[in-house]
Amino acid sequence: MLLLLSISMKHFLFILFSIACFQKGIAQHELGILSGSIASEESNFVVVLKKATDSTIIKSELTDPNNQFIFQNIAYGHYFIEIYFLNKIQKKVHDIHINSATQSIPAINVEIKSHELNTVKISDQKPLVERKNDKLIYNVENSLEAPSNDALTVLQKAPGIIVNQVGSLSMRGKQRVNVLINGRMTYVSGEQLSNILKTTTASQIAKIEIISNPSSKYDAEGSAGIVNIILKKDQRVGTNGLIIMSGGYGKYYKSTNGININSRGKKLNVFASYNMANNLGFNDLKLHRKFYQNNLLQGAYRQSNYLLFPSSTHILKAGFDYQLNTTSELGFVASATSTAFKPKGDNLSYVENNLGIDTSYYTSSNRSDERWNNISLNGHYVKRYKQGAELSSDVDVVKYLNTSDQDFTTHYYNLQHQMTNNPYFLKGDFNGRLSIYSAKIDWTMPLTKNSKLESGLKSSLVSADNNLSYLNLLNGNYFFDSSQSNHFLYEENINAIYSSISTEYHKHAIQIGMRAEQTRAKGLQKINGNEFDRNYWQLFPTVFYTYQHSNTHQFGFSASRRIQRPSYESMNPIKLFIDANTYKTGNPYLVPQNSYIIELNHTYKQKLITTLAANITNKSITEVLIPDETQNNITIQINKNINKQYNYSLSFSLPTTVAKWWSMSNETSLYYTLFDGFLANMAIHSGNTSFNAKSIHQFTLAKHYKLQLDAFVQYKQTFTFSKLNTFGGVNLAIQRNVYKNRLQCKVSANDIFYTMRFRGSSSYTNYYESFNVQRDSRTIILTLSYRYGKNTVPGANRRNTSAEDEKQRAGKNV
Repeated sequence: MLLLLSISMKHFLFILFSIACFQKGIAQHELGILSGSIASEESNFVVVLKKATDSTIIKSELTDPNNQFIFQNIAYGHYFIEIYFLNKIQKKVHDIHINSATQSIPAINVEIKSHELNTVKISDQKPLVERKNDKLIYNVENSLEAPSNDALTVLQKAPGIIVNQVGSLSMRGKQRVNVLINGRMTYVSGEQLSNILKTTTASQIAKIEIISNPSSKYDAEGSAGIVNIILKKDQRVGTNGLIIMSGGYGKYYKSTNGININSRGKKLNVFASYNMANNLGFNDLKLHRKFYQNNLLQGAYRQSNYLLFPSSTHILKAGFDYQLNTTSELGFVASATSTAFKPKGDNLSYVENNLGIDTSYYTSSNRSDERWNNISLNGHYVKRYKQGAELSSDVDVVKYLNTSDQDFTTHYYNLQHQMTNNPYFLKGDFNGRLSIYSAKIDWTMPLTKNSKLESGLKSSLVSADNNLSYLNLLNGNYFFDSSQSNHFLYEENINAIYSSISTEYHKHAIQIGMRAEQTRAKGLQKINGNEFDRNYWQLFPTVFYTYQHSNTHQFGFSASRRIQRPSYESMNPIKLFIDANTYKTGNPYLVPQNSYIIELNHTYKQKLITTLAANITNKSITEVLIPDETQNNITIQINKNINKQYNYSLSFSLPTTVAKWWSMSNETSLYYTLFDGFLANMAIHSGNTSFNAKSIHQFTLAKHYKLQLDAFVQYKQTFTFSKLNTFGGVNLAIQRNVYKNRLQCKVSANDIFYTMRFRGSSSYTNYYESFNVQRDSRTIILTLSYRYGKNTVPGANRRNTSAEDEKQRAGKNV
């Protein structure tokens, strides 16, 4: 279903008819295949195809083990070839004329002189950090990440990204970063997103794109920016893949294992992967809560919470790409994830009077059995044309099913360890379902040699059903508790249309775009009958400008308007108890926040990157831990809208080579965040200046050995009424390649000095809390990874698929 409700069917059909007519008109221009081989005693040649008229690079390929190469989808015309070996041009072949569907050229003789082999080394690696027009790129495959390291650990090392104590991401001090994988939104947030990233290993990742100010082609969702994780995909003819086995310990065991297989023929590519992770982690939280009235202490809790969470995750993915002809490709991908999660929490709380003296204590235990399952299906079609035009379409279907059984028990004692009240027993039964249907069509059309038009349509439909029943034990029988239970239904339809035009002239490049999105949403709480119904249109303009002053200096400017809709979890009003006096709940009355973003950047000698940014957000969605306004001594974790949030940042990134055996990448961000509004019966006008810094060092020690040392620090921060102290970490990894570089042995040590500890406080008119959180972050892991099949052919072209919005907002309880 691809229907823009605000556009009449007549106009919608006219758009599709126009695209079809244009497609038919240009499909008459033929594309061909050019193949050849190199006669030489050496291998691993790079072959570059260039246009004869202006020497424009059309494509480049690496020869296979038989020194053969092939160029596909090449427009008829005149070309020439350049052949490189060890980054040095060896030969040119002129007067190549493509005028048939399949064409080959005679073998090309290339003689490599012996002195060249002794003095030249291959240097085709991309830098660890690259700056493109609209993004920063962290090339993971060029870093020395242990393959067993998960994506969450890798993200911690990416420029501008900080991962907090619960696995949430921030970018230059801005919260609610959207995460894409291969251009597709992950559709989840909170613990479920963290779980997906923890079961995605570094060995699967090619690079990470950090997009602080996305263009109109992307969904307008995500005011803090976008992180796009690009996974590796093989395009080598034949069968090849990767096997990973890893294990290690922190306080408890960690294990990640997987196998990836890819089989490619001339037209059909079939791929599959299976990954599993078995981990035992912990969360040790200590906090002190004080309650006041008229600035006088009324009482306090001194609490120790220890949560042990064993988890087992299985991820299966399979699909195919089929080359219908030289210009068209059809593909399908299916993935399924199943996670068993059995947290075991124990709480000890001492109750203090107004003099700070212990008067009693209580113990709470939480035993849960949770199952998170989802399946995702994607079908896609791509049609390419001679002039560089491309038509692509995607359809996605995603299903989530979550269940949870919870037993919560509290016992009350005096200081003589005598029970003072009857035990409190609470049983929870949660069933959540989320269905997402998404479809889109994108059209790219060159207008001139240096300009192009991009446009597209997208529609998504979301349906959520979350039912949580709480039962209280009374006289040996469990009874339904309507005051704690809830049944929340939610439906959402988002329709979008976008268009952008980009052009280059001499040293100038500009892109201007506009995206329009319509949102229709309604929610219903079945127990109390509360409901809402929303329908609104919004426009999201984008502007990008780049000036290439010289090879030394490049300047850039960008501006955009973006939206951040509440996640499905943050709107879900069910109560999830953390202990007897604390629970987490959603807020169905949250409204979207809108942000205005401006960035200026400067690149010096393609290395030193300086970025100055400003972000102003209206109706900012902020997660807070606040006292209950209707119950005494009860604390709630909830999201609220505040009036405005301001964020200003200055960041620097500098990759450099110190010596032939030592390269490093340094990055730092200085930012100021200000919150303005009203929350928990208090006016807010607070902010602070903070910074974070990262440094990654890579060393070539001896033959076959490599070492990577990286460190980061996050200076103290302020979030509304909460403060987080400074934290950081140091990681080390060493690698040795054997068996013709097919087998990699790596040992990684994470958080060596155990400094990934999170301390802070929250202060309100009648409430103060200090906290200290420790997780199982100091680990040592041994990983063996074996690559089988051909390993001398370049990787695949990567494509984006349909879903770019909804998964990110699907919370843990969906």
